Amino acid sequence: MVRSADIANSGGLDLRHAPFDAAPLTWTGDQRHSWTDKGLDEAVRSFHRALQLGYPVVSSDTGGYQTPRNTALKMPRLLYLRWAQWNALTPFFLIGGHDEHRPWKFDDAFLETFRRYMWLHHELVPFYYSQHVQASLKEGRLMHPGPRADEYLLGDAFLVGIMTDDKPEREMTFPEGQWIDYWDIKTTYRGGQTVRVQVPEDRSPVFIRTGAIVAMNVENNLAGHGDVSSKGWLTLDIYPGERRSEAAVWDTANFPPRTGRDRTTVVCEPGSSGFTIRLDGGSPRNTILRIWSPKPAQVEALPRTAWRYDVADQRLWVRLPKAHNVKVAVKRNE
Repeated sequence: MVRSADIANSGGLDLRHAPFDAAPLTWTGDQRHSWTDKGLDEAVRSFHRALQLGYPVVSSDTGGYQTPRNTALKMPRLLYLRWAQWNALTPFFLIGGHDEHRPWKFDDAFLETFRRYMWLHHELVPFYYSQHVQASLKEGRLMHPGPRADEYLLGDAFLVGIMTDDKPEREMTFPEGQWIDYWDIKTTYRGGQTVRVQVPEDRSPVFIRTGAIVAMNVENNLAGHGDVSSKGWLTLDIYPGERRSEAAVWDTANFPPRTGRDRTTVVCEPGSSGFTIRLDGGSPRNTILRIWSPKPAQVEALPRTAWRYDVADQRLWVRLPKAHNVKVAVKRNE
């Protein structure tokens, strides 16, 4: 762990601290437990600059590292929660420093939200890992700047907004593509829009692009992506779009990754009457497809397997035991 861009300690120069080959995990320096005055504001500026410079993984001390000078103020509750929501949507979740950081020392609502975000962070490990391998192979990016200085992208899948004050709303500007509200999949936005979105404290601004294919490790229902029956299976969270999309999913069980055996290529391809999902290559793995889709008229999987549709969640679920070179064709209702 090294510093990437740390605006406060650059001697007035907005430069990178560590060479890229020595910086697999970076953080933005020691900020204060405050929204402004070298607190979250400084962390966001340094974070954005580090992404502009091309560091693959950037994070910060959740809640800040130190108490503001000449004050007895404790870390504000909402500041800590918003900072945790931000860092949960990075591959590197870092907690440390002065004052109370234990989430169970706050109230029940705080702990429930904090716990859900920690499980989301844990579930995204296969996605983070796969994107990091792709970045190292020069075949993709893991983290990169969004349209605004307080927005960023994870691969080509997620757009994340950072809450920089205690207000329950903010503006978001969307890059190219169609974007789905991650917490309310009935709400979508198009690239180029700037809109004001409501952000209650139990969620943060997270949007997913249509076409995204996200590998997840789901063990329970705390983040809403499955339940205990998902444990031990790879979950692929898929959002079919109007164009062909593809993602490399690398097996986290083996390191260093072996190109011939540990990489599965997942393809989602639209057709005239529905869409097709293929899993090509890699080793056989128990796999669950969690697909955002209207209720289908027909699902054909080769080899044959069971499927179900959740009307309330608008998800098609397909379980593929020992999936290897599998094709699933989904036909829409006319």
